[in-house]
Amino acid sequence: SSGTGRNFVQDAMDNYDARDSDWGNTAPQLTGKEVGGNETDLTEAKVWGDGEIAEPYTTFNSCNFPKPIMASIYNLGFAAPTPIQAYCWPVSGQGRDVIGIAKTGSGKTLAFLLPPFSRFLGSRPERGPSMLVMAPTRELACQIQTEAERF
Repeated sequence: SSGTGRNFVQDAMDNYDARDSDWGNTAPQLTGKEVGGNETDLTEAKVWGDGEIAEPYTTFNSCNFPKPIMASIYNLGFAAPTPIQAYCWPVSGQGRDVIGIAKTGSGKTLAFLLPPFSRFLGSRPERGPSMLVMAPTRELACQIQTEAERF
């Protein structure tokens, strides 16, 4: 029930210490220009870039997201990262720019929202906005806001 999940998330927030999170600092590295998926759900995914490119996160546990984010992920019933999330999160964790192209419903919104949310949890709130998300339509902006509010 939502009451149980809400308590689970609140417990995670109450017990959260940013020093417990090592998000973005533990991704295994690959060398090369192109990295393709080697698991069934990642076989069609491709990543291009210069230098070292992090291995995809094939499970949520490998992401090292802070406890409050992990609590929300499990509370929402997500089983595993989608291909775009699996590849975007470790690259974003390296502080690199990402352009992700995927179909509707593929998890793109969380692919770009969760990395900055993870960083925000470990920092003092600043005056003013912490993040600006631009969308080409009001409808998409509302969908992004709805997704963000779940975390």
